[in-house]
Amino acid sequence: MIKLFYIKKRVIFYPLSIILIFIICFILYYGYNLYLNNNFHVVIPEKIYRSAQPTPNDLNKYMKQYHIKSIINLRGQQIGSDWYDDEVSFAKMYHINHFNVALDADKVPSLNTLHYLIYLIENAPRPLLLHCRAGADRTGLASALSIILNGNSSLDDLEDQASWQYAALSPTTIGYQVLKNYLDWLSENHKTNSKANFLVWDRSLKELKSYKGWFFT
Repeated sequence: MIKLFYIKKRVIFYPLSIILIFIICFILYYGYNLYLNNNFHVVIPEKIYRSAQPTPNDLNKYMKQYHIKSIINLRGQQIGSDWYDDEVSFAKMYHINHFNVALDADKVPSLNTLHYLIYLIENAPRPLLLHCRAGADRTGLASALSIILNGNSSLDDLEDQASWQYAALSPTTIGYQVLKNYLDWLSENHKTNSKANFLVWDRSLKELKSYKGWFFT
């Protein structure tokens, strides 16, 4: 009986231990990325970087270490907000190009907004920094688009940028919704992912459908 008790205890204890370890690792991973590292990551080395809302100190560090020449703010123009005014002042002081694109983290953008974002990613002076508030949903979309526009990207590469790895956990995250439209178009037209096909899709868009889901890669 005693031996059986210990066997049952082990059967219960080991799975719980594994789950607990997973939860702890998950918390540590997000704690580091979101709070200690400001969700800062390299998208394309020496060309494109991503982060959560940067402070002036963050911007100073990124400018010195990565030679940032452009900032694409995905939260839209918000004159009077401290974070926005500080960011614009910093950009002016150090002659960094500053662009605003108003995206909603949980809704598909208008076609004009999507076209403008694609234009900026292709034409803004580099290296450039993409950011929203948390560096997850809106920044995930912009980063995925950057990967596509850079060429030679796999579907896994672009899905990674809009995935849980960067805290894009909402079932209505904008990255999944926009990319699902593109992926469905590829499937329906028997095409493979490429910069050329992506630009054809972009030019042919009549509307963006809304979806629920996320990338767990």
